[in-house]
Amino acid sequence: MNPVDALVQTEYVTADEASSAGVPHLLESATNRQILDEIMRRSDPEATKLFRPAGGISPQWGQSQAQSSDEG
Repeated sequence: MNPVDALVQTEYVTADEASSAGVPHLLESATNRQILDEIMRRSDPEATKLFRPAGGISPQWGQSQAQSSDEG
């Protein structure tokens, strides 16, 4: 038997309380930093380059260095 079902059956928690303890509820209460850390933990090491490029994220992210230095 599922431990949560057992708690509902023995009336330690209500069915409503048990249903609010799922992943969607926990994700709503997680900070952006916690969600990003979990994504990074699950991603392959090469994904770090996608989320944290060498120059950092800037308004010109995706443009070449030459283009951004010409503009500013």
